[in-house]
Amino acid sequence: MPPWETCLQKLQEHISADAFDSTIRPLQAQPFQGGIKLYAPNRYIRDEVKREYLPLIVELLAEFGGDGLVQALEIEVGQPSEPKPKGPKPSIQGGNGKSRARGGLDPAYTFENFVEGESNRFAKDAAQRVADNPGSNNPLLFHGSVGLGKTHLMQAIGNLIQSRDADVRIVYCHCQVFLESMVEAVRLGGSAMQQFARRYQSADALLVDDIQFIAGAPQTQKEFLKIFNRLWDDGRQIVVTCDRYPRYVKGLEGSLKSRLSGGLHVQIKPPGKAMRVAILKSKALSRGVSLSEEVAGYIATVANANVRELDGALQSVIGQARFIGDEITLELAQDALRHLVGGPGRTINIGEILRTVADHYDVKPAEILSRRRYRHLVRSRHVAMYLVKELTNRSYSDIGKEFGGSHHTTVKSACAKIERLVQTDPGLDEEIHSLVADLKR
Repeated sequence: MPPWETCLQKLQEHISADAFDSTIRPLQAQPFQGGIKLYAPNRYIRDEVKREYLPLIVELLAEFGGDGLVQALEIEVGQPSEPKPKGPKPSIQGGNGKSRARGGLDPAYTFENFVEGESNRFAKDAAQRVADNPGSNNPLLFHGSVGLGKTHLMQAIGNLIQSRDADVRIVYCHCQVFLESMVEAVRLGGSAMQQFARRYQSADALLVDDIQFIAGAPQTQKEFLKIFNRLWDDGRQIVVTCDRYPRYVKGLEGSLKSRLSGGLHVQIKPPGKAMRVAILKSKALSRGVSLSEEVAGYIATVANANVRELDGALQSVIGQARFIGDEITLELAQDALRHLVGGPGRTINIGEILRTVADHYDVKPAEILSRRRYRHLVRSRHVAMYLVKELTNRSYSDIGKEFGGSHHTTVKSACAKIERLVQTDPGLDEEIHSLVADLKR
């Protein structure tokens, strides 16, 4: 297999499915004597690849193609100058080893492997209803921050519909691809624009990811709205994702905002800690790894922004364990994820945690360390103990000594109490999120 195709498969083991689909998959490779040139469809993808993934690509190409190949690695905006050879394109495998389905869908996205929790239960139920009865909620809009499962649910809808009726035409695309395709159609002229519109208007279900990408592009929005209206009038299903509620996306035309907001809109919120732990265990098992509750809890605490960050953190831990040939322990996870708690080589100490918790609860560090039993002090004391245990390698006994000579069973009980409350009290979970974020800065 050519080095670039092997590199693509290996890249999927190191980055999230969303990142791969939106950033790596659009790349085209063209080998030349002594090197390889990568082409990105636009400067945004080119810059993202350079900023986030180029070192990993260089490392993988060196592994599978030799150092000489990457010494001449180039990446630019455009397309290969020479036509691609005729014949079937090599398929890029999804995370479960299956090739991508028709319509751009990835068969790895299903309802069965979607980890459900309080933050996304309504979204999953809405997606399931639409998949069971296409056209019943039109359009279906998922909005929320990156890495929360919007793409997963959208493609799960398409995959389920397609599995029940192979003749149904599902069209999935990232909005950036829609934008680039339209620009290309306008450039080509003639019948290219008609062919472009026909591709989307012929869909029985149209799934469009990250609609915010066409903000500030009025002509593209006008064309998308025509396609939208045609499908909506015919009762065909439309599913759209956005990083926020469309009303708050600057550069979106009012008519499009109105259309997008006119159906069922569902916000997906960041998962709580219990759900983050469940997601980590599920993802680890899919990679043949079993995580202890202690390790999963630690990763879920320090990688708390979204599912994408969770996945990246898990990959770092698994990768380090495999590299040194060791078991995944709490100490190994802490070492692998130091970059998430303040940068390489930096450790968070008890003093920092005390000051951060004291500022958050408007008390003094000395009061947290005291034996006083006022309710607000007990809460801040327990949270501080919990964070020390989660973010450092200090034992219960060590923590007890720092906290006024408390017995290790007292510390263990305090940590267990906060652990339980985090799973049932969204407010406390948000506080822990905020405190960890402050400590990472």
